Amino acid sequence: MFITSKFNNYIDDENTELTYKNNKLNDEIVELKNEINELKKKEKHIFLGELIYTRPDNVKIYVSSCRQLFPNLKIWEYNRELDDNHKNNLKDIIKNNKCLEGNIDILECNNELCIVNGQHRYNAIYELLEEDSLFNREIITHVHNVPSINSDESNNIFIATNNIKNVKLSD
Repeated sequence: MFITSKFNNYIDDENTELTYKNNKLNDEIVELKNEINELKKKEKHIFLGELIYTRPDNVKIYVSSCRQLFPNLKIWEYNRELDDNHKNNLKDIIKNNKCLEGNIDILECNNELCIVNGQHRYNAIYELLEEDSLFNREIITHVHNVPSINSDESNNIFIATNNIKNVKLSD
């Protein structure tokens, strides 16, 4: 009887200790979940929108609202001349299909945002934003942090992101 009583006390003590440890771990889990949620909130940029991925080369990919982002962008001064026919074709595609394929590449330096790839998409959407106060689309943006908007790195990004040749069905 004495041994059974001692054993039961030991089990009760162990159970109490494990319950205490379990409660402490549960409290830590709640704390960590709250920290994660706070970090997630911080990953939403005021103009760029929601950060969805950071590539291994540190390019950040956002889902951006055109209405929120576009007034805060400028065209990189070294972009090619705007082709109005191409811009207008894109504008028709966006209006008719309610979406836009592709992304826009942006250079970021000291909170300055410059379009290095996607100026025709930008101009087509910008015109639609001006024509219709209710118009808005989400667009994928690739943001390249650079030491200077006019750096060799910016030039390399321009070359890398503008190396896709448009194709025709006859090709």
